[in-house]
Amino acid sequence: MFVEATDFADLPYKVPNQEESKEFVAFIERWEEKLLRQILGNALYNEFIEALDAIGELDTKWVSLRDGADYTYSS
Repeated sequence: MFVEATDFADLPYKVPNQEESKEFVAFIERWEEKLLRQILGNALYNEFIEALDAIGELDTKWVSLRDGADYTYSS
């Protein structure tokens, strides 16, 4: 799982446009793959998950995608 409940400190979790949920892990398990595929596309999603599941050091691009980075679009 890419998003962990420990990433969020406050209960109950309030996700915009969603009902209040005390079971955050269930919410993430249900929606994480679908939403990441919509955002990243199938090919990049598959590469990303494969890289996260691999043993060893992550490439910089996957660390930046996972942890966040500043990007410039079109100059």
